Amino acid sequence: MSRPPLAFEIRSVLVVDDSHDLLKAVRRMFAANDVAVHVATTVAEALDLASRVAPDLAIVDVYLAGGGDGLDLVSSLRERNPKAVIGAISGAMCTDLEARCVGAGARWCLTKPFDRPALYEAITANGGPMPPTMRVDDTLEAMTFAYIDRVLAAVNGSKSAAAKVLGIPRQSLQRKLRMREARMRKPASREQS
Repeated sequence: MSRPPLAFEIRSVLVVDDSHDLLKAVRRMFAANDVAVHVATTVAEALDLASRVAPDLAIVDVYLAGGGDGLDLVSSLRERNPKAVIGAISGAMCTDLEARCVGAGARWCLTKPFDRPALYEAITANGGPMPPTMRVDDTLEAMTFAYIDRVLAAVNGSKSAAAKVLGIPRQSLQRKLRMREARMRKPASREQS
């Protein structure tokens, strides 16, 4: 089953990870959407690239091979480009590490391994309102909810099971459903006024 393409405006992405497979997969994902993808495997490479390209989105592995500190990198990227959306990834993500990542300036965190829908969800939904360049258009949002509804129907309405199928945390799914419900109530409340 094909997924809807990303539909937000990002000109450049910086991906920092020591896994060449992950770098290749993320590069393919964004290249399919005509986004310039810059990859680095070390903190030094990432800082050099960031100074030249000022990425709109950065995806940073917290624990890099060779002792690179992804948290310091997240802080540095945040200082250099406060408007950038920065996400932190790790194979050892936990509540404490998530808090440290957010404290360093990350908008969202993901546990590796993750798939495209999980990354898409993190970029477009987590961390509260996204900057205007990250807004998902209404058509894509409708397609996303149609897919979520099909998955929910297939698992008899179980949000936990649906979240597993979708590859996203249950809390993210619940947040999406609450946001949709709130949007659906807005037009009705305007008509009553």
